[in-house]
Amino acid sequence: GDLAYFSRNHLFFVDRVKDMIKSGGENVYSLEVEMGLLAANPGLAEVSVIGVPDERWGEAVNAVVAPRSGADLTAERVTPTARHYLGGYKLPKGIHFAGELPKTVSGKLLKTRLREMVAGGHFDQPAPTSPAAPIADGASQDAQAAMEGSASG
Repeated sequence: GDLAYFSRNHLFFVDRVKDMIKSGGENVYSLEVEMGLLAANPGLAEVSVIGVPDERWGEAVNAVVAPRSGADLTAERVTPTARHYLGGYKLPKGIHFAGELPKTVSGKLLKTRLREMVAGGHFDQPAPTSPAAPIADGASQDAQAAMEGSASG
């Protein structure tokens, strides 16, 4: 099912129930994290955020990202730039780089397949992220406005 809320005569879609990540007693909405990462990193073509089993947190937020052609991105650049858009507990604990994300023939992202790929070690070990890195300039103003609009609900 879908998670949504109604405010000021508008219905706001939050996420799919099955994609919500429960990390350390907090609900993390994958769509919110995906939007934050994309807004903060113009060099990303695609992002999918998934929960990965974690002994300490229950689930840890992880992102599988596909950089745009020619983009020079590292995990140390991807996650810290998103701090402007996301609370610390929502930031991915690991970043997995992919050429492209798996989709159905109609273009729907296969998060179940991504979870299997991450669990099976298909990607190199996730690059740990550094939360202390400075925020980089360069996020598009349109993406920033979209994030602020979705958060203001």
